[in-house]
Amino acid sequence: GRLAPQGHSASLDVLLKCMVDPDSSTHSAASKALVAVMGPQDRDRALEELMGVLNNPKNAPSTRTAAADLVLREFGTPKAVRMMAGCLELEDGSIRRLTEKTIAKMIQAMPESDDVWESVVE
Repeated sequence: GRLAPQGHSASLDVLLKCMVDPDSSTHSAASKALVAVMGPQDRDRALEELMGVLNNPKNAPSTRTAAADLVLREFGTPKAVRMMAGCLELEDGSIRRLTEKTIAKMIQAMPESDDVWESVVE
């Protein structure tokens, strides 16, 4: 039984909602499943949703950290770094610190790190 494309994005929706769950066992399971179901066409959307989880002060710190970790593991792209850099302007200090740490790790993991950093700073 192959999943129809719309079934695919429906499961993506459910998993993205689970990422916001304050229960760490739920959001860690959701992040694993998300990676499994995510197709190339889902990546941009998933990244945007995860950014929304990350930069929302209403979410539990563990939830925001889980979103940041998932972005770090799965979306180590210059685009993700640039999107994350937007969180550095938020008033919430804990989100800023989490973002700084995550961006630093993402950049370390990238081979052409210098270019990325310059493109973020510009």
